[in-house]
Amino acid sequence: MIIALGLSSAFASVLPLWSRARSLLRSSVVALIPLTVLGWFTVVYALQANPGTPDKWIYVRELRAIGAGTLSQAFSARLTTSGEPAYVIFFWVLSRLGIESTGLFGVVGLVSVVAVVLGARLLLPTWRLPLVLFVSVSLGFMPSFASVVVRQGMAMSFMFIAICLILRGHRWAWAPFLAVATLFHHSVLPLTILLALLALIRLPLRVALVVWGLAAALFLTGLQTRVLGPIATAMPEIAEYTDPSVVAHYTGGVNRLDFLLLSAILLATGLFFRRLSTTPAWYTRLVTLFACLNVYFLLFGFIAYSDRLGAYSWLLAPLLLAAPLARSQSARSRVATVGVVAFVVVAGFRFGHYTDMLALAAAH
Repeated sequence: MIIALGLSSAFASVLPLWSRARSLLRSSVVALIPLTVLGWFTVVYALQANPGTPDKWIYVRELRAIGAGTLSQAFSARLTTSGEPAYVIFFWVLSRLGIESTGLFGVVGLVSVVAVVLGARLLLPTWRLPLVLFVSVSLGFMPSFASVVVRQGMAMSFMFIAICLILRGHRWAWAPFLAVATLFHHSVLPLTILLALLALIRLPLRVALVVWGLAAALFLTGLQTRVLGPIATAMPEIAEYTDPSVVAHYTGGVNRLDFLLLSAILLATGLFFRRLSTTPAWYTRLVTLFACLNVYFLLFGFIAYSDRLGAYSWLLAPLLLAAPLARSQSARSRVATVGVVAFVVVAGFRFGHYTDMLALAAAH
């Protein structure tokens, strides 16, 4: 039953791409079905996945500590994490709502789903939203972070909405969302400054690609360690991940080539779609923003858990992959659709999210 539900939602996300313009498959009501199912899978995954991860129990412990007193006392609680203002307020509110344990991860998962849907709705019609959420679930960046690291999971959600507002062309509406994202996780601050500049100044894609190429070269040679090592040490949110003992226990090592390959594939796909198909007016700017955000990861790839910085750019993957599809009924557009769907399905099984989600949903 669970497998059938998942497959049906996947088909319901893809089938409208081949339907006629006024087909029932493209109605908002029909779109709610796969959106609900995919959202449910995401919430269950965030709620129950990675049960033995130390970070997960740190957040459970801090939820109890923050909720033990008044809001002013919550800001004085001794926390293992940095205790950013939005994070403390969020946990204090959850405690007042009776959430005292791992249920908080379900809330973060729900927030991530709402962020993807609301953000994408600023740019795309409702019938195309299931495909965006389907790609998000398959690649699993936001569900994974929602299931382990609350602060960054929440920061990514608000950041995604801010980026969609920038792409929509709003002058300042994105600012509060970036501010809240920064107040959930201080590592967003450099990107907040960067995105604010990019929102006000349209950086040519060619310039962004040159900067990305230079950063990738530093990443491959390891020279960014010498240049940015002192800066990383001075940044509290990053310094702890430069500790040799932490790096030694990080699976896969630093300057990971698989993360670089993933970034290059997503960037190349964006450039490919920009040339191949009829893309939305904002798509070139999306590729530019992805390249610029990914530079943050490339420059600090020498730290442990660098994927936590890469996720700030990878969260745009659903838009990069899903937005260009169904813009035309040409044969190459259909081939591209098949290619993207095949890629995200393979990725879903490769990274284990499909298998884990189905198992957790069945147990739930």
